[in-house]
Amino acid sequence: MATTPGSVRGVRQALEGQWQLERFEWVTSDGISAVAANGRLTYDRFGLMTSSGSIGQQMSPDLTYEGRAMIDVRRSIVSIHPVVRTPITPARVRRFAFLPDARLQLDLLDHNGLTIGRAIWRRVIAP
Repeated sequence: MATTPGSVRGVRQALEGQWQLERFEWVTSDGISAVAANGRLTYDRFGLMTSSGSIGQQMSPDLTYEGRAMIDVRRSIVSIHPVVRTPITPARVRRFAFLPDARLQLDLLDHNGLTIGRAIWRRVIAP
């Protein structure tokens, strides 16, 4: 079956693999500030997204989660529906954008749809 790049199937195929966190930024009304962070993100062919990571010296609930990824292609949104107990809630959605050089941008959105954090990931293992 052919895959259309702008389809849910196309986005799922583009997400599939393992990603290494390159940069994390907090976004506030005062601007954007980069912070020390590390993490790994995995998206499998069954739609399970798993992330583990830390910001500074503490584990961040916004970088550590596991759940089914529900994709809204029209709005470029992925919402995570936990399959195990995690601090993340389905209301915590991410806006996604595929960047050049095998990079993925996931913006953490608040309940009003405003960006409050940004993670830039680099693909390290393709499917």
